[in-house]
Amino acid sequence: MAMLRGCQADGNEWSVDELESLEGLHRGRYTWLACVGQPDEISEKISELLDLPDDLDLHIGAPTKRIYLKNHRQTLFVRSFVVTDGERGYEVSPWCFVLSDDLLLTWQDGGDEQVQEAFLRLQAVEPTPGLDAQRALIFCLESRLGLAWDQIEEDQQAVYVISDVMVNSDPDSTKMLAEMVRLFDRLMFLRESITEMQRLIYTIMKASFLRSELAPRISIISEQCLSLLSHMDYLNQALRYQQDTLRGLQNENQARILKIFTILSLVLMPPTVVAGIYGMNFEAMPELKFPYGYPAALGLMVVSAIMPLLWFRMRQWL
Repeated sequence: MAMLRGCQADGNEWSVDELESLEGLHRGRYTWLACVGQPDEISEKISELLDLPDDLDLHIGAPTKRIYLKNHRQTLFVRSFVVTDGERGYEVSPWCFVLSDDLLLTWQDGGDEQVQEAFLRLQAVEPTPGLDAQRALIFCLESRLGLAWDQIEEDQQAVYVISDVMVNSDPDSTKMLAEMVRLFDRLMFLRESITEMQRLIYTIMKASFLRSELAPRISIISEQCLSLLSHMDYLNQALRYQQDTLRGLQNENQARILKIFTILSLVLMPPTVVAGIYGMNFEAMPELKFPYGYPAALGLMVVSAIMPLLWFRMRQWL
């Protein structure tokens, strides 16, 4: 079941109403309608309320056009997604909006932090007839951008933690690689989301869709998108460096283990040869009747084991 909220101007202030449905709602009642959840059950009413073109499919996942024109009314429709917190550290939730003259409709499938922040931003300014719906869209984009910055800062802290663990302790390679993969995936979706947002900004600027008063805000959002993408590139490079460092540590540990086994093999090889020689059961072996043959064989084994160790030490291999 979708959760509906309507935002309207009440004098010099804004009010937010919880709505059960769109029945009986007429255009001009609200400036912004926010829906959290799948809008399938209200999509027909949305199309009627916004006077949308017949070929516009509101279902999440359907193909998207950008700009529609019907009855001399421009309609901006965008289907995108946002990255929110989830069980595995992140979730990708669809996010869509329709802007038609004096009415903005937004909906997303779960997670309303962005909507709540945008409501607070809108309530901090005085209503301006003819500008409020577009301003609400700007606040939605700014809230989405702020949410992305918070997520990037969390990822940056996670990168710092990985670096600290790698430097100051013996890291669990499996857990570290799993955390790196999770961060890579989250950054990938965040980058796609911001790139889609930047594409939206370019579309709006190119089509001259918004009022000129909002042009500076749009330019700031575009610059912030570029800054976010640049910072995400830095984090990706840092993660790649950490991944290469972790693989280097793994290779070094494996080389150390192989070195130990190699030295043990070479040290035990001469005593094994001595034991093999004197373990043969031939009658014509003079040493078999030698009174001190057993301790002499043991001494020869010890000396033959020590000599490789001394040689390794002289070569500074140990």
